[in-house]
Amino acid sequence: MDPESAHAVYHLGLVLERLGQVEDALRMFERAHTLDPELYAMPVEVDDETFERTAREAVEDLPRSLRETAQRIPVLIEDTPSEEMLARYDLSPQILGVFIGTPRTEAAVTDQPRDLDRIVIFKKNLEKACRDHDELLEQIKITVSHELGHYLGFSEEDLERLGLA
Repeated sequence: MDPESAHAVYHLGLVLERLGQVEDALRMFERAHTLDPELYAMPVEVDDETFERTAREAVEDLPRSLRETAQRIPVLIEDTPSEEMLARYDLSPQILGVFIGTPRTEAAVTDQPRDLDRIVIFKKNLEKACRDHDELLEQIKITVSHELGHYLGFSEEDLERLGLA
């Protein structure tokens, strides 16, 4: 590994983070930021209460007809995706959020949402993806809205047209 390569150092930080070596990972993120501050911002951290409130606000800010449907599905917050989740759903370890379940457009009209239908957003991944506090809060709302869109049956292309990609 080239110790002067911000890309390599950052990705080493990601590996260390997955291994649970949080302090070492943070040092690598700091080093990557020092080497290339434009590309590798330091993670923006917010407390759990602010993060949860912002996720809730994303649902509360929806138009009433969508909000009523969206309130049927739980929005869960985890730091990062588990190894089991990564393997089972073939996800990137850096994913910001995921809808797991059956989209409402594929469920029978009489079906009730299943216990497994859920949205999971990943706090640490979102914190690493943003450059400042305001951007993080906005990205939380976008991610929740994006995954709600999948729950409602929207494709990636639909979500992109709506500015939720």
